[in-house]
Amino acid sequence: MPAPSTQCELGHCISHGEGPLLCPPKQKYIEGRGHICMYLPKFHCELNPIEMLWGFMKYRYRKVSDGKFLTAKVLVPQCLNMCDTITIRRFFRKTWRYMDSYSKGLDAYQTAFAVKVFKSHRRVGHPAEIKALMSRR
Repeated sequence: MPAPSTQCELGHCISHGEGPLLCPPKQKYIEGRGHICMYLPKFHCELNPIEMLWGFMKYRYRKVSDGKFLTAKVLVPQCLNMCDTITIRRFFRKTWRYMDSYSKGLDAYQTAFAVKVFKSHRRVGHPAEIKALMSRR
């Protein structure tokens, strides 16, 4: 187990946020209806693919919006439907790369660098490899 100072930020956030121990009734309700209940850390949108979907949708909406409520009622569903399955899969792959980096003990700056450099892979490199690449740039 890594030293407390280098522990994964993900584990730290989950342990200080609203986790499964605080909400078993919610979890049982959700899972009882055939869904998966996942607890994600607060304020870490890079670990939550739905946040990437919302960002995609807001970007598309702002390009075509005229600022009127009636138009928004029509545009919001259309903008949500603009995101195809391939893009959603990319959001999930990016999330997995972030989780892989954090689980290897990298800090936020190193993780952002690793996710950007290792785009074509489903994982990021070894921490020593990432640090060596960062020192060369």
